[in-house]
Amino acid sequence: MDGDAAREGLDDNVIRRDAVIIPAGGFVVLRFRADNPGIWLFHCHIEWHLEAGLALAFVEAPEVLATAQRAPTANLTHTGWLCAANPFPTTGNAAGYVDLEDLSGLPPPLRIRELGWTPMGLLAFVACILAAFVGLAVVMWYG
Repeated sequence: MDGDAAREGLDDNVIRRDAVIIPAGGFVVLRFRADNPGIWLFHCHIEWHLEAGLALAFVEAPEVLATAQRAPTANLTHTGWLCAANPFPTTGNAAGYVDLEDLSGLPPPLRIRELGWTPMGLLAFVACILAAFVGLAVVMWYG
């Protein structure tokens, strides 16, 4: 594919300019300048690809991020009560550490799903059986 022909008209449309179309069985090699500290997401625009984990997050200059990036004070005042109500740290990674891969001491999820029959599950099960028998009775009566 000719590079000039492939880019024709794409500079006018930002949404298409920043997208790469890959044919089935094909591949693309991306090269970019990593000079902007932050977390940048590369992803496919097909939803089940994202659900399957086919996305990539680049962490550019984590040491600069750790010292330079702070949440705006407006966010802290409006949602500070929410952060204080949960046992989760508000700095660092998910466990509160600066090291991206150190997740030791990560708190458990807030709510663990119950296993087995719950009262609402049992009620739904009985209601479905009852509805099935009523449906069969109606078919037998009018059939």
